[in-house]
This record gives sequence, C-alpha cells and structure tokens, in this order.
Amino acid sequence: MLQILQALQENGFDGPVNPDHVPLITGDTQQHQVATAYAVGYIKALLSVLESR
Repeated sequence: MLQILQALQENGFDGPVNPDHVPLITGDTQQHQVATAYAVGYIKALLSVLESR
C-alpha cells in the first residue's frame, strides 16, 4: 500500500483515496465501522509517512 501511495504522489495525484475493502474484525458492527476506521487510519498513517519524507 505504501508503494501505491508513493507512486500516486510521484505522479502528482491529488484526489481522494478510499479503502476498497476492510479487514474482518470480531465484534464489529454490521456496517463494519470499526474496520473502516482502522483502514482509514492505516491510510492516513501511510500518507503521514510520505509527507515526512
């Protein structure tokens, strides 16, 4: 995922990035709210890494 985001950055992409699937998390809601929050947090962390380079 980091390499994909890096390639997007290197090619000037400035659009939105959304998770296309999320992990299964035991006890999550039917709408997969916990898993979605996890996936979005993961993407935000990777973007933060790229911004610090």
